Amino acid sequence: FNYVMCVLTDAGSHTSTAYKRLVEAAREEGKLDFGSEATVGPYDWQRCKKSGSPKAPRAHFDSVSKKLYLNFDHYCPWMNSAIGWRNYRFFFLFLLWVWTGCGYAFALTLGPFLTANSGDRARVRTLTFETRTTVRSIFIMVTAVGIAVSLLFFWHVYLVLSAQTTIEFHINRTQSQKCRTRGTIYTNPYDMGWKRNWEHVFGEGHVLLS
Repeated sequence: FNYVMCVLTDAGSHTSTAYKRLVEAAREEGKLDFGSEATVGPYDWQRCKKSGSPKAPRAHFDSVSKKLYLNFDHYCPWMNSAIGWRNYRFFFLFLLWVWTGCGYAFALTLGPFLTANSGDRARVRTLTFETRTTVRSIFIMVTAVGIAVSLLFFWHVYLVLSAQTTIEFHINRTQSQKCRTRGTIYTNPYDMGWKRNWEHVFGEGHVLLS
């Protein structure tokens, strides 16, 4: 479900209805009177040089789909879609369930895998050849996929709790290094604390598995 929804949901491109509504609201509030780039703050609108459209705070241009996205994180080839504001939640939950499934399959096959590869012939004979082959294949597959998915899943857990996208992580790291050379401390302007950062993505009072 989460995979399908992630693929079918527009991430928040500048051609989407949601983005156009934000542009209209910003125009009515006078936020599209673009000033010099030197005075642009983290919550100011800008003009996107690549798409020519008004660039909302935290929006970034995707060079693959050639569109500007709200809270753009990355372009995912497995989804064949950009990951951004409107489909990030589905992407995150998809990773969660794949990770959970791999863990479940790992737990089920660990015992039989150890039995099939033990030096005790009596124990090995308790499993048929077909069972040993199936167990070994599943165990190796879910272990490999589980490790890869774990790295990606926990990376995005960190990003959600720290109020960053993948792009913003690199931007913030660069800004932090510049501040250190000047003897100052850089603070992520969008960080509201891990609880509110979580609610920003999943909604207030939203449980993880819903």
